[in-house]
Amino acid sequence: MPGGRRTRDAKLPADRAAPTSSGAAPRRIALQAKRHDLSRTQLLDAAEVVFGDKGVHDATIKEIAELAEYSVGSVYSYFSGKDDLIAAVMARRGVEMMAGIEQITAGDGSPLQRLVELACFEVGFFASRPAFARLYLRTAAVGPLVPDSMRATRGDVERAMSLTAGLMARGQRCGEIAAGPPLVLARVLSGMVTAYQTVASGGGPGALDGFGADQLAVLVVRAFGAPGGPASIRTDRSDPWSVPAHVNEGGPHAR
Repeated sequence: MPGGRRTRDAKLPADRAAPTSSGAAPRRIALQAKRHDLSRTQLLDAAEVVFGDKGVHDATIKEIAELAEYSVGSVYSYFSGKDDLIAAVMARRGVEMMAGIEQITAGDGSPLQRLVELACFEVGFFASRPAFARLYLRTAAVGPLVPDSMRATRGDVERAMSLTAGLMARGQRCGEIAAGPPLVLARVLSGMVTAYQTVASGGGPGALDGFGADQLAVLVVRAFGAPGGPASIRTDRSDPWSVPAHVNEGGPHAR
């Protein structure tokens, strides 16, 4: 590569590895699988940054390869092209985010409390993955112009809306959440999170000074709480922006 920077090439698949003794073969295969997964993760991390910074249309495989310190040919040994790569980026984060949404919406206790926790989780999810947040905002802005490969992730969005609407309906039945079509309320909450993230991503230093988890909790309660309910609810995690422990953090290229 220019400048003398070394690149990493893809490893041979396990079925093309040199013969080994029967005892060493399983260990070798396991090591190759681990290396494959690590390499794939590194490429996804780099792609997330480049797609988030430049957009899907303007980003190139070459730029992604350079950031990951791989050769272009190595990228194609893992992904068939840019559409395949962006689909994998979105699918990875979709799995992570849905794990948290499912955990929170299925939780016991006050539905309004769960709703506050859900809003804080979603904000925290994007805050801990700023490159993905930028990518998500770009795809939300272009709407129907996104590649077909990304439209498969719409199922995650609809699933998230359905779970949130179910939480809204539970809160309405117990008198904690204001009346209104649950799915509409779910989309309003999603819009609030997107608006918050838009400011966080592009508002500049200090854009959100003084507006943290407690302030978001007040806003959610005022927007969705039933008349006569509590004025505010505090989150019950020590770090209210944190994601559930089983949801993976972004990789080394997340920035």
